[in-house]
Amino acid sequence: MQPIDQALWGKQGRVAAFWSYGKIGFIPEEGGDPLAFDFNVPGQTAWQFGPEFRTAAGRRKIVLGSHQQAQMKNFIAGNLRRHMWIYDWETGELQEIFARNRPAPWMGVTEVLDAGKRAVVNAIIDGEQRIFLADIDAETYEPVTLPGWGFHYCESLSPEKKRLAWHVTRAHSSAADVPNPFMPHGYSINVMDLVARERILIAGQPDHLYFGPQWSSDGRRLAFLDCHASEDPAHFWADICVAEADGKSMKVITSGQSHWFGATYGPAHARHGGSNIPTWTPPDFCAPPNAPRNFGARGLVSYTRKLPGSHPDVYYDQARPNHEECVFAPENARGGTHLRLLDPDTCAAYDLTPPEDGRWDFRLAFAPQGDRILFSRTWPGTPAELWIMDADGGHPRFLTRGFEEKGADFGRWLGG
Repeated sequence: MQPIDQALWGKQGRVAAFWSYGKIGFIPEEGGDPLAFDFNVPGQTAWQFGPEFRTAAGRRKIVLGSHQQAQMKNFIAGNLRRHMWIYDWETGELQEIFARNRPAPWMGVTEVLDAGKRAVVNAIIDGEQRIFLADIDAETYEPVTLPGWGFHYCESLSPEKKRLAWHVTRAHSSAADVPNPFMPHGYSINVMDLVARERILIAGQPDHLYFGPQWSSDGRRLAFLDCHASEDPAHFWADICVAEADGKSMKVITSGQSHWFGATYGPAHARHGGSNIPTWTPPDFCAPPNAPRNFGARGLVSYTRKLPGSHPDVYYDQARPNHEECVFAPENARGGTHLRLLDPDTCAAYDLTPPEDGRWDFRLAFAPQGDRILFSRTWPGTPAELWIMDADGGHPRFLTRGFEEKGADFGRWLGG
C-alpha cells in the first residue's frame, strides 16, 4: 500500500471518506476525483472503515475490516471470517491484527483505547454478539458481556472513554431465555462503566425497538431511536429519544415516527441500505444565526424528517428470509426526507436541507471543527450520492456517486 497523498487532506488537515458497495474511498472536501483504495489482499472483496486513532507518538492510523462478499445469513450466524487491520496513513503499511488468537470467526473493532494499545471488539459466539476489551499486541480478551446476556452491537464510547453504550436484543442461543433486567423487552439501551463494570438500563419496554445510542460531546446524554416495531416490522421509521446517561430521565423529541430509520436505496443492480441514526453536533459547532432563539445551548441532534405520507422504494414481505424482507419496488416510492437539527431541550427545529418531493436526504457527518457537514442523498432507484454543505445548510455541493455508479454512502471525516 501507498500512503495517502498529503494534498488530499486539505487546509484543515482532513479528508472526506465514504463507502461504495464494498470499496472505501476518499475525496477532497473541495471536490475532485475520488480515490478508491485497493488493498490487494486475496479473497477480501468487501472493506469497511473502523475507528481512527493516533498513537502516543502522534502517528495517524485507522482500523479497517474486511471479508468476502456473502449473504446476510452468514453474517448473522457468525460463520464468516472477518479480518481486521491497522492502516498507517503516513507509511501505507497495512498490519493485520487479531489474526491468531480470536474467540470467533466474525469479529469487529468498534473503538480504540490507550493510543492504539487496546480496543473494544465484538464477536458472534453461539448466536450472541458479545463485547470484549482486547489487548491488540498480546491478542488477549477480557469479557465485557457474558454468555446469556444477549446480542449486543452499535457500541459507542463516551468522550472520556470510560463508559460504553450499546443496544442489545435477544440471542439465538441456548441462554436466550435467561431473565435479564438489562434486556427486559426487544431492543434495549444499556450503558456500562468499563472501570467499575456497573451496568445501567437506559431504555427498554414492550413494543419499542430502541436502537443506536450516541453520546453528546459533554458525555451527559445519549440520543437514540425508538421504532414501534410491532406496527412497523420493516423498521422504516422511528422517533428520536434523548436520555440522561445515568438513566434517570428520558424523553422523545420527535413525534409520529417521522425519522427515516431503515434507509434502503439504489438501483436494482446495486441495492444497499443501513440504519440511519441521529448524531450530535461537535463541541465547536455554532448554531446558525437564523436558528430559533436560545437554540442549542447543550448540543443539537440531527434528524432525518420524512415528508407526510412518505414511503421508501421497497415493499415488506414477512415471508422472506430474515434481513431480506424488503423487496425493491420503485413504484412504491413517494414523498421523501430532508435534514434538520433539533434542540433536545426545547424540540425547536432548524432545516439544513429543504423538503423536496422525491428526494431522500440522510446520514449526516459533522466535521470535527463543526464548520461543514457530509450527507447522503438519493432518489428512488438511483445510486446514493455523497454531498457536502456548510454547517448552516448553505452551499450544498455534490461530491461523488462512488465507483462504477454503485453509490457513495456512510460519509465520514478523517483527520482534522
